[in-house]
Amino acid sequence: MAVGWAVFLFSSAIYIITQIDRVGKLNIQDEEDIEDVNLAWIYFAIYTCGIIPMIAGVGNVVQWIVHHRWVTKGGKETDVLTKSVPRELQRDDFATAEEAGRYVAMA
Repeated sequence: MAVGWAVFLFSSAIYIITQIDRVGKLNIQDEEDIEDVNLAWIYFAIYTCGIIPMIAGVGNVVQWIVHHRWVTKGGKETDVLTKSVPRELQRDDFATAEEAGRYVAMA
């Protein structure tokens, strides 16, 4: 969905710039309303190749920092051990005898 929206906005911007160019070539504008197609292409290039990637890069870095902090510092530490890991498993540690038979101890 996001890719479709980005393609739609990109193609809309190109369509508008080409329409500015076509209207400019028809000479149907008033003198004070003339829009410069070259300036429109420059703005398009600045936004497409400069500002938008920079904003996306900053957003990705912020997202990575938040995710990194969540992974490394987001856990809950306790002082009380709730359940210890047994050194050897007993048959009653498994739900069924079949599960106990499939268990392979790693040495």
